[in-house]
Amino acid sequence: MIYIYTCKCGNQTEKNLLLSKFKKTCECDKCGERMGINIKAQQSNRRTTAGAWPMESDAMGVHPAQAKEYADYLRMKGVPTEINADGNPILTSRNHRKRVCAATGQYDRNAGYGDQSRTTPLPEKTPRKRFNKGA
Repeated sequence: MIYIYTCKCGNQTEKNLLLSKFKKTCECDKCGERMGINIKAQQSNRRTTAGAWPMESDAMGVHPAQAKEYADYLRMKGVPTEINADGNPILTSRNHRKRVCAATGQYDRNAGYGDQSRTTPLPEKTPRKRFNKGA
């Protein structure tokens, strides 16, 4: 796992360590002082982590050739959204995610209170037609 350490002098270092080798502090290469782990910096690059806004959504994405059409559709629905080169929407907040879900007919399976969630029951299974082998 990659850990990011920050020093009071402004130096920032990334270290790729096994969990068994992890230490909360390490020595600064520039000034020799102890550097502390910077959890906020570690989380800043993880755009798909819940609560880390803005985030990309692979599940709500479209084929890259449809990105412009998708952005236009969302804008028409009243939810202007940036679409990246991969066709994934960049969601800026929980409310934005909720509005994009509603506009596209999707839902968040792990939704919290007030988030877009499944509102219609699953369709009932239709019995399979059985054929008699001996007839």
